[in-house]
Amino acid sequence: MKKFFYYIQLPDFYIASDAFRTFKELLTRHKSSAAEFFSRNYDWFFSEFNSKLLSSPNYIIQRQATQLLGDILQDKSNTPVMICYVCSKENLIIVMNLLREQSKAIQLEAFHVFKLFAANQDKPPEIVGILSANKSKLLTFLANFSLDREDQQFEVDKAKVLVRSRRYSGRIGELHMHIVSILLVSLT
Repeated sequence: MKKFFYYIQLPDFYIASDAFRTFKELLTRHKSSAAEFFSRNYDWFFSEFNSKLLSSPNYIIQRQATQLLGDILQDKSNTPVMICYVCSKENLIIVMNLLREQSKAIQLEAFHVFKLFAANQDKPPEIVGILSANKSKLLTFLANFSLDREDQQFEVDKAKVLVRSRRYSGRIGELHMHIVSILLVSLT
């Protein structure tokens, strides 16, 4: 499995795309086997995934990896992995940086992952601290974040978060609880 990180980054498009397709298939097709793999190999796997794929300077790799991360974390069989992932400040920083990418496609995929951080009801203090410190930037981002295509559910969810978040007078805990309620509805 470790060699996939190498093959995915090769400059030959055909090799890299075949490697990524196989990588994705291995991690998403057989859910119980994948969940077991993630639980046994969480530390090294996500360290490599974050540093080699999510942080890749290659647009295609970064976009596919961000989408794959969302698929992995939103799969119910990977709930323990998702909880572990969203409790890491390093992971949050990576995802928030992906929200800053110029590509709307990467931003959208990162937003789907970011919703999981926001929906986590048992946020560690360092996660709450990062979200609190970046509250105004996040609200500005959400206010300006739009899709090139029409997605009514996305717009409704985003509007609800923005309208309600403006009512809070800096109390990040209440804002998070509201975001949690809206995001959980959108994840179903």
